[in-house]
Amino acid sequence: MRGVAVGLSVALSVLAAGQTAAPVTPQTTAAVVSQSAAALAGPPRAEVKAVERLCDNALANYAIDTIEQVTHARALYIEGYGVLITFEVDLSRVSPLVGFAGGLSKAQRDKIRENEVKRLPEFRQFVQGLAVEAVKPLEHLSPEEHLMVHVDFDYSPYEDREGLPDALSLTAMKKDLAGAAERKTPPDRLSGILKVKME
Repeated sequence: MRGVAVGLSVALSVLAAGQTAAPVTPQTTAAVVSQSAAALAGPPRAEVKAVERLCDNALANYAIDTIEQVTHARALYIEGYGVLITFEVDLSRVSPLVGFAGGLSKAQRDKIRENEVKRLPEFRQFVQGLAVEAVKPLEHLSPEEHLMVHVDFDYSPYEDREGLPDALSLTAMKKDLAGAAERKTPPDRLSGILKVKME
């Protein structure tokens, strides 16, 4: 509500300062309130849910079938920032029966780690492309607001995690992602608009 009040105050000040502006009346005040509230409301829940489904479908159809989606995608609109999308994946799916079969040998664990290191750049490109696709349903997200895709990586206790990240985050403004979507920019050429963080 404070953001609405500040926006209303600024808008009314501009209207009052303009020599040719219409006088401030209950009607103009109501119009400004309505516009301010609409700007702060963000995308409707239907658009946010569409983003979640899009992400889940993309992960389900991802070409590398050994990467497992651990949690469904969740999208949340944060007022004044944009939309945050989160989900969790395992970069190397291993049968849960491994523990009952005496565990994995060192050679097998090394191979799993090798595969994860190899897949990470490919998966990062996949997430970059996913960010471009995810912005498309968000018609009511402001062009100046952001879209962040945050991925947590799940590891088994026996895995060697040295050099592997706990999470990957990609952030960009909606207008930049929408422009990339319109130009059909390949995922490997999005570095100029995306802020990438792995930790």
